[in-house]
Amino acid sequence: SAVAAGGYLGPPGNSNATEEYGGTTWATGNNMGTTRRALAGAGTLTAGLAFGGYIDPPASHSNATEEYDGTNWTASNTMPVALELLGGCGTQTAALSFNGENPGTGNPTATIEYNGTSWSAGPTNTRSAEGVASAGLQTAALSMAGANPPPTKINTVSGYDGTSWASKPTVATARWLTSGGGAGTGPAIMYGGEAGPGVTGATEEFNSSTNVITQGAWASGTSLPQAIKAIRGTGTVNATLAMGGGTPSGPPYAINNTYQYNGSSWTAGGALASVIQNVGATGTTTAGLCFGGSNSLGSGVNPSVTTTQEYNGASWTTVPGTLGTGVKSM
Repeated sequence: SAVAAGGYLGPPGNSNATEEYGGTTWATGNNMGTTRRALAGAGTLTAGLAFGGYIDPPASHSNATEEYDGTNWTASNTMPVALELLGGCGTQTAALSFNGENPGTGNPTATIEYNGTSWSAGPTNTRSAEGVASAGLQTAALSMAGANPPPTKINTVSGYDGTSWASKPTVATARWLTSGGGAGTGPAIMYGGEAGPGVTGATEEFNSSTNVITQGAWASGTSLPQAIKAIRGTGTVNATLAMGGGTPSGPPYAINNTYQYNGSSWTAGGALASVIQNVGATGTTTAGLCFGGSNSLGSGVNPSVTTTQEYNGASWTTVPGTLGTGVKSM
Protein backbone atom coordinates (compact mmCIF):
# COMPACT_ATOMS: atom_id res chain seq x y z
CA SER A 1 0.00 0.00 0.00
CA ALA A 2 1.09 3.57 -0.63
CA VAL A 3 -0.22 7.12 -0.36
CA ALA A 4 0.62 10.25 -2.36
CA ALA A 5 -0.36 13.71 -1.14
CA GLY A 6 0.30 17.25 -2.31
CA GLY A 7 3.00 18.14 -4.84
CA TYR A 8 3.71 20.49 -7.73
CA LEU A 9 1.29 20.72 -10.65
CA GLY A 10 3.26 23.29 -12.60
CA PRO A 11 1.80 26.74 -13.25
CA PRO A 12 -0.44 27.92 -11.71
CA GLY A 13 0.41 26.12 -8.48
CA ASN A 14 0.31 23.11 -6.19
CA SER A 15 -2.01 20.26 -5.22
CA ASN A 16 -3.81 19.16 -2.05
CA ALA A 17 -4.96 15.87 -3.59
CA THR A 18 -4.56 12.54 -1.79
CA GLU A 19 -4.48 9.21 -3.55
CA GLU A 20 -4.11 5.71 -2.14
CA TYR A 21 -2.68 2.63 -3.86
CA GLY A 22 -3.95 -0.76 -2.75
CA GLY A 23 -1.74 -2.97 -4.88
CA THR A 24 -3.78 -2.80 -8.09
CA THR A 25 -5.33 0.62 -8.65
CA TRP A 26 -5.30 4.15 -7.29
CA ALA A 27 -8.30 5.51 -5.38
CA THR A 28 -8.93 9.16 -4.60
CA GLY A 29 -8.76 10.01 -0.91
CA ASN A 30 -9.90 13.14 0.85
CA ASN A 31 -7.85 16.25 0.18
CA MET A 32 -5.33 17.71 2.56
CA GLY A 33 -6.46 20.90 4.23
CA THR A 34 -3.39 22.82 3.01
CA THR A 35 -2.38 22.88 -0.66
CA ARG A 36 1.43 22.70 -0.86
CA ARG A 37 4.61 21.21 -2.28
CA ALA A 38 8.16 20.55 -0.99
CA LEU A 39 6.71 19.19 2.26
CA ALA A 40 7.97 16.37 4.47
CA GLY A 41 6.20 13.24 5.64
CA ALA A 42 6.36 10.37 8.09
CA GLY A 43 4.34 7.32 9.07
CA THR A 44 2.18 4.90 7.09
CA LEU A 45 -0.93 4.81 4.90
CA THR A 46 -3.26 4.54 7.92
CA ALA A 47 -1.17 6.64 10.31
CA GLY A 48 0.50 9.30 8.18
CA LEU A 49 1.88 12.74 8.87
CA ALA A 50 2.48 15.69 6.52
CA PHE A 51 4.27 18.85 7.64
CA GLY A 52 5.82 22.04 6.27
CA GLY A 53 5.98 22.86 2.58
CA TYR A 54 5.54 25.73 0.13
CA ILE A 55 2.24 27.38 -0.81
CA ASP A 56 1.84 28.99 -4.24
CA PRO A 57 -0.29 30.98 -4.80
CA PRO A 58 0.15 33.02 -2.71
CA ALA A 59 3.90 32.50 -2.42
CA SER A 60 4.57 31.60 1.21
CA HIS A 61 6.05 28.89 3.42
CA SER A 62 3.86 26.59 5.49
CA ASN A 63 4.00 25.44 9.12
CA ALA A 64 0.88 23.29 8.80
CA THR A 65 0.78 19.78 10.28
CA GLU A 66 -1.84 17.24 9.25
CA GLU A 67 -2.46 13.65 10.35
CA TYR A 68 -3.95 10.99 8.07
CA ASP A 69 -5.96 8.02 9.36
CA GLY A 70 -6.40 6.30 6.01
CA THR A 71 -9.54 8.30 5.22
CA ASN A 72 -9.33 11.88 6.44
CA TRP A 73 -6.69 14.50 7.12
CA THR A 74 -6.97 16.29 10.46
CA ALA A 75 -5.13 19.50 11.26
CA SER A 76 -2.83 19.21 14.24
CA ASN A 77 -0.72 21.77 16.08
CA THR A 78 1.43 23.79 13.71
CA MET A 79 5.21 23.71 13.56
CA PRO A 80 6.92 26.59 15.39
CA VAL A 81 8.57 27.65 12.11
CA ALA A 82 7.40 27.55 8.48
CA LEU A 83 9.72 25.46 6.29
CA GLU A 84 10.08 24.01 2.80
CA LEU A 85 12.62 21.56 1.37
CA LEU A 86 13.03 20.18 4.89
CA GLY A 87 14.16 16.77 6.06
CA GLY A 88 11.68 14.47 7.76
CA CYS A 89 11.45 10.92 9.10
CA GLY A 90 9.84 8.79 11.80
CA THR A 91 6.24 7.84 12.58
CA GLN A 92 2.97 9.69 13.15
CA THR A 93 3.54 9.72 16.91
CA ALA A 94 7.33 10.16 16.85
CA ALA A 95 8.36 12.29 13.87
CA LEU A 96 11.42 14.44 13.29
CA SER A 97 11.86 17.63 11.25
CA PHE A 98 15.27 19.09 10.47
CA ASN A 99 16.96 21.63 8.18
CA GLY A 100 15.00 23.21 5.32
CA GLU A 101 14.43 26.73 4.02
CA ASN A 102 12.67 29.60 5.79
CA PRO A 103 12.28 33.11 4.34
CA GLY A 104 13.37 34.73 7.60
CA THR A 105 16.25 32.50 8.64
CA GLY A 106 17.48 30.98 5.39
CA ASN A 107 18.72 27.44 6.04
CA PRO A 108 17.78 26.75 9.67
CA THR A 109 19.66 24.43 11.97
CA ALA A 110 16.60 23.85 14.14
CA THR A 111 15.37 20.37 15.05
CA ILE A 112 11.70 19.86 15.87
CA GLU A 113 10.19 16.70 17.36
CA TYR A 114 6.53 15.64 17.11
CA ASN A 115 4.95 13.43 19.78
CA GLY A 116 1.61 12.78 18.10
CA THR A 117 0.07 15.97 19.43
CA SER A 118 2.49 18.87 19.32
CA TRP A 119 5.95 19.94 18.21
CA SER A 120 8.78 20.77 20.60
CA ALA A 121 12.20 22.24 19.97
CA GLY A 122 15.10 19.84 19.87
CA PRO A 123 18.84 20.50 19.85
CA THR A 124 20.53 22.60 17.19
CA ASN A 125 21.77 20.71 14.16
CA THR A 126 25.49 20.84 13.46
CA ARG A 127 24.91 22.05 9.90
CA SER A 128 22.67 24.35 7.87
CA ALA A 129 21.18 23.08 4.60
CA GLU A 130 18.04 22.71 2.49
CA GLY A 131 16.96 20.05 0.03
CA VAL A 132 18.67 17.44 2.21
CA ALA A 133 18.43 13.69 1.94
CA SER A 134 17.14 12.01 5.11
CA ALA A 135 17.03 8.55 6.62
CA GLY A 136 16.06 6.89 9.88
CA LEU A 137 13.74 7.48 12.84
CA GLN A 138 13.23 10.15 15.48
CA THR A 139 15.94 8.59 17.65
CA ALA A 140 18.35 7.63 14.87
CA ALA A 141 18.40 9.96 11.87
CA LEU A 142 20.79 11.17 9.17
CA SER A 143 20.72 14.55 7.40
CA MET A 144 22.80 14.26 4.23
CA ALA A 145 24.23 16.76 1.72
CA GLY A 146 21.91 19.48 0.28
CA ALA A 147 22.53 23.11 -0.59
CA ASN A 148 23.46 26.21 1.46
CA PRO A 149 22.29 28.38 -0.13
CA PRO A 150 21.18 27.12 -3.55
CA PRO A 151 22.84 26.64 -5.95
CA THR A 152 25.83 26.01 -3.66
CA LYS A 153 25.92 22.26 -2.99
CA ILE A 154 27.48 20.87 0.19
CA ASN A 155 28.87 17.48 1.19
CA THR A 156 28.43 17.58 4.98
CA VAL A 157 26.44 15.01 6.96
CA SER A 158 25.05 15.04 10.50
CA GLY A 159 23.55 12.28 12.64
CA TYR A 160 20.95 12.43 15.42
CA ASP A 161 20.71 9.93 18.29
CA GLY A 162 17.53 11.29 19.89
CA THR A 163 19.49 13.62 22.17
CA SER A 164 22.03 15.53 20.10
CA TRP A 165 23.41 16.02 16.58
CA ALA A 166 26.98 15.17 15.71
CA SER A 167 28.96 15.72 12.55
CA LYS A 168 29.45 12.58 10.48
CA PRO A 169 32.00 11.88 7.75
CA THR A 170 31.35 13.93 4.64
CA VAL A 171 30.25 12.45 1.35
CA ALA A 172 32.72 12.66 -1.54
CA THR A 173 30.34 14.45 -3.92
CA ALA A 174 28.51 17.60 -2.83
CA ARG A 175 24.97 17.48 -4.24
CA TRP A 176 21.24 17.96 -3.88
CA LEU A 177 18.23 16.65 -5.84
CA THR A 178 19.66 13.28 -4.87
CA SER A 179 18.00 10.15 -3.57
CA GLY A 180 18.84 7.97 -0.60
CA GLY A 181 17.58 5.76 2.17
CA GLY A 182 18.43 3.33 4.93
CA ALA A 183 18.73 3.48 8.69
CA GLY A 184 19.87 6.51 10.63
CA THR A 185 22.67 4.52 12.26
CA GLY A 186 23.74 2.89 9.00
CA PRO A 187 23.87 1.38 6.58
CA ALA A 188 22.58 4.18 4.36
CA ILE A 189 22.94 5.01 0.67
CA MET A 190 22.95 8.10 -1.59
CA TYR A 191 22.97 8.07 -5.41
CA GLY A 192 22.58 10.48 -8.29
CA GLY A 193 21.71 14.14 -7.92
CA GLU A 194 22.69 17.60 -9.08
CA ALA A 195 26.31 18.39 -8.30
CA GLY A 196 28.00 21.70 -8.95
CA PRO A 197 28.27 22.13 -11.80
CA GLY A 198 26.44 19.36 -13.62
CA VAL A 199 24.70 16.11 -12.78
CA THR A 200 26.30 13.09 -11.13
CA GLY A 201 25.77 9.34 -11.07
CA ALA A 202 27.95 8.85 -7.99
CA THR A 203 26.89 6.28 -5.38
CA GLU A 204 28.03 6.38 -1.78
CA GLU A 205 27.34 4.05 1.15
CA PHE A 206 27.48 4.80 4.88
CA ASN A 207 28.33 2.18 7.48
CA SER A 208 28.66 2.67 11.22
CA SER A 209 29.45 0.43 14.17
CA THR A 210 27.62 0.40 17.50
CA ASN A 211 31.09 0.31 19.08
CA VAL A 212 31.86 3.93 19.99
CA ILE A 213 35.52 3.34 19.16
CA THR A 214 34.68 2.74 15.49
CA GLN A 215 33.66 5.83 13.57
CA GLY A 216 31.08 5.75 10.80
CA ALA A 217 32.40 6.24 7.30
CA TRP A 218 31.26 6.85 3.73
CA ALA A 219 32.71 4.65 1.02
CA SER A 220 32.50 5.16 -2.71
CA GLY A 221 30.33 2.61 -4.45
CA THR A 222 30.10 1.90 -8.14
CA SER A 223 28.66 4.92 -9.96
CA LEU A 224 25.39 4.80 -11.82
CA PRO A 225 26.03 3.97 -15.49
CA GLN A 226 25.15 7.57 -16.38
CA ALA A 227 24.89 10.97 -14.70
CA ILE A 228 21.29 11.50 -13.51
CA LYS A 229 19.39 14.06 -11.44
CA ALA A 230 15.74 14.00 -10.27
CA ILE A 231 16.12 10.22 -10.02
CA ARG A 232 13.98 8.32 -7.53
CA GLY A 233 14.45 4.97 -5.86
CA THR A 234 13.40 2.50 -3.20
CA GLY A 235 14.80 -0.49 -1.32
CA THR A 236 17.83 -1.01 0.90
CA VAL A 237 21.58 -0.51 0.64
CA ASN A 238 22.07 -4.03 -0.71
CA ALA A 239 18.92 -4.12 -2.84
CA THR A 240 18.14 -0.73 -4.39
CA LEU A 241 15.82 0.00 -7.32
CA ALA A 242 16.35 3.35 -9.10
CA MET A 243 14.24 4.67 -11.95
CA GLY A 244 13.82 7.55 -14.39
CA GLY A 245 15.45 10.93 -13.90
CA GLY A 246 16.95 13.67 -15.99
CA THR A 247 20.16 13.94 -18.00
CA PRO A 248 22.48 16.98 -18.15
CA SER A 249 21.34 17.81 -21.68
CA GLY A 250 18.65 16.93 -24.14
CA PRO A 251 15.99 16.81 -25.42
CA PRO A 252 14.25 14.70 -24.19
CA TYR A 253 16.10 15.29 -20.87
CA ALA A 254 13.98 12.72 -18.98
CA ILE A 255 14.92 9.03 -19.35
CA ASN A 256 13.19 5.67 -18.96
CA ASN A 257 16.13 3.71 -17.57
CA THR A 258 15.97 1.41 -14.54
CA TYR A 259 18.97 0.35 -12.48
CA GLN A 260 19.37 -2.14 -9.63
CA TYR A 261 22.11 -2.04 -6.99
CA ASN A 262 23.20 -5.16 -5.09
CA GLY A 263 25.53 -3.48 -2.63
CA SER A 264 28.53 -3.47 -4.95
CA SER A 265 27.44 -2.68 -8.51
CA TRP A 266 24.59 -1.29 -10.64
CA THR A 267 22.96 -3.33 -13.40
CA ALA A 268 20.40 -2.26 -15.96
CA GLY A 269 16.83 -3.38 -15.39
CA GLY A 270 13.79 -3.33 -17.62
CA ALA A 271 12.94 0.03 -19.19
CA LEU A 272 9.98 2.10 -18.00
CA ALA A 273 7.15 2.46 -20.48
CA SER A 274 8.03 6.13 -21.05
CA VAL A 275 10.66 8.74 -20.19
CA ILE A 276 9.91 10.22 -16.77
CA GLN A 277 11.54 12.13 -13.90
CA ASN A 278 10.67 13.18 -10.32
CA VAL A 279 8.46 10.11 -9.90
CA GLY A 280 6.97 8.66 -6.75
CA ALA A 281 8.63 5.35 -5.85
CA THR A 282 8.10 2.64 -3.26
CA GLY A 283 8.41 -1.12 -2.82
CA THR A 284 11.37 -3.47 -3.40
CA THR A 285 13.63 -4.57 -6.26
CA THR A 286 11.26 -7.42 -7.11
CA ALA A 287 7.98 -5.65 -6.34
CA GLY A 288 8.50 -1.97 -7.13
CA LEU A 289 6.03 0.81 -7.81
CA CYS A 290 6.47 3.98 -9.90
CA PHE A 291 3.83 6.73 -10.18
CA GLY A 292 3.40 10.39 -11.12
CA GLY A 293 6.30 12.59 -12.22
CA SER A 294 6.86 14.60 -15.38
CA ASN A 295 7.65 13.78 -19.00
CA SER A 296 10.13 16.49 -20.01
CA LEU A 297 10.19 16.96 -23.79
CA GLY A 298 12.18 20.19 -23.88
CA SER A 299 11.06 23.42 -25.55
CA GLY A 300 9.25 24.46 -22.37
CA VAL A 301 6.90 21.46 -22.47
CA ASN A 302 6.90 19.56 -19.19
CA PRO A 303 3.58 17.70 -18.81
CA SER A 304 2.69 15.83 -15.64
CA VAL A 305 2.20 12.06 -15.68
CA THR A 306 -0.71 10.12 -14.15
CA THR A 307 0.29 6.55 -15.00
CA THR A 308 1.33 3.82 -12.54
CA GLN A 309 3.80 1.03 -13.27
CA GLU A 310 4.76 -2.10 -11.32
CA TYR A 311 8.14 -3.85 -11.44
CA ASN A 312 8.59 -7.60 -10.97
CA GLY A 313 12.38 -7.65 -10.87
CA ALA A 314 12.80 -7.75 -14.64
CA SER A 315 10.17 -5.64 -16.39
CA TRP A 316 7.63 -2.87 -15.82
CA THR A 317 3.88 -3.26 -16.41
CA THR A 318 1.47 -0.34 -16.67
CA VAL A 319 -1.46 -1.10 -14.38
CA PRO A 320 -5.09 -0.11 -14.98
CA GLY A 321 -6.26 3.16 -13.52
CA THR A 322 -4.34 6.38 -13.15
CA LEU A 323 -3.62 8.98 -10.54
CA GLY A 324 -6.57 11.34 -10.49
CA THR A 325 -4.17 14.29 -10.43
CA GLY A 326 -1.01 14.54 -12.51
CA VAL A 327 1.77 15.63 -10.15
CA LYS A 328 5.04 16.72 -11.79
CA SER A 329 7.27 16.26 -8.75
CA MET A 330 6.52 13.63 -6.11
